[in-house]
Amino acid sequence: MILKYGYRYKVHANSIVIVILLVFLFSAAQYYLVNNSVELNLKQFLENERIRNRYVQKATELGYGSRVQETKGKLIEKNKLKQVLIDLFGTEICVEAGWKKINWKDCLWMSLIKIPLVLPTFLWEKTNWIYKYYILKLDYDKAEKERQTKKILKMSDEKWNSLPKQEKQSYINMRLWFPGNYKVYCQKEKELAEREVLGSAAFKRKKQLEKIEKIRARH
Repeated sequence: MILKYGYRYKVHANSIVIVILLVFLFSAAQYYLVNNSVELNLKQFLENERIRNRYVQKATELGYGSRVQETKGKLIEKNKLKQVLIDLFGTEICVEAGWKKINWKDCLWMSLIKIPLVLPTFLWEKTNWIYKYYILKLDYDKAEKERQTKKILKMSDEKWNSLPKQEKQSYINMRLWFPGNYKVYCQKEKELAEREVLGSAAFKRKKQLEKIEKIRARH
């Protein structure tokens, strides 16, 4: 019997070790895949020459000209240039684009450790929210209005915090958590995007016509 129970204990201990190893393997894979994906997105973003030149100009204005240019004033090789720009402005670009690199504290293993610590707080906050806004039907307070606005706009905390105070308040004043208001907002955004596309197309067409007229004038 002792050997039998000893064997069972050994199997149980081995199972725990395997689970821990799997958690760490998944965490390592998560860390690599997420951060590698963000890195690839950054490089693809800077593949656009116009955008790349804008950040080169910004680097020069901030005193980093020697890092993006060779001795004769010529820009360094493109891939090296992109990496330098990522080192200088990667965080800023990620905030604007809504991308986010993770550290080990954001991985699966830390989430599992946090569950027993944050679960009571989460349950209390959820119960309190239901009582205030679902049962009593109170109006959202300032913090909840901000949280609901970020949620509707699918905006990260980093992106939200980078916005000017006036722009944040403008979004909050729209009360986008009401479906009707959000529908109106989406329609306006769609119309604005269409106007920008049409404006861009008209501008390109104008430039093409000017180029054609210049060629005709030479002949």
